[in-house]
Amino acid sequence: MRRTNLLWLVARIAVLICCVFAPIRGAVSQQPDSLVMVVNKSNSSVSAISKRDAKRLLLGEMSSWPDGTKVTVVIRQPGSDERTTMLRRICGMSEAEYIRSELQIAFAGQTAAAVRVVYAQSAVRSAVAANPGAVGFLHRDELTADVKAVLAVQ
Repeated sequence: MRRTNLLWLVARIAVLICCVFAPIRGAVSQQPDSLVMVVNKSNSSVSAISKRDAKRLLLGEMSSWPDGTKVTVVIRQPGSDERTTMLRRICGMSEAEYIRSELQIAFAGQTAAAVRVVYAQSAVRSAVAANPGAVGFLHRDELTADVKAVLAVQ
């Protein structure tokens, strides 16, 4: 009887582990190396952007496009692979350094680009597609006709 109970317990633990970790494995399958910066397809003032200008957008140093359209930066929530990769490769910052930078801009009363935090890559694509001034980061395989890539995140 004891052996049966032990086998039953081990089987339950194995099922629980599979249920907990299987969704996580699928969620992290995207390679952060495949990130691209995207803008709304109707944004005619930019067809490509330099890494320097991308950093200026993210740090609030540039709050409008050359045609005067206000910039909205759409980024994932803190802790996401996409956000961590974007901050490290474009801004050369950690999450804590980025938050400190945002707080300094707000404290100084400087005008920065609007930042919209979303919790899914599909929300990034939807927000950029719906806002002519928006900019965000997607994986290459998530590009659709309603956004255009302007910078490969290296």
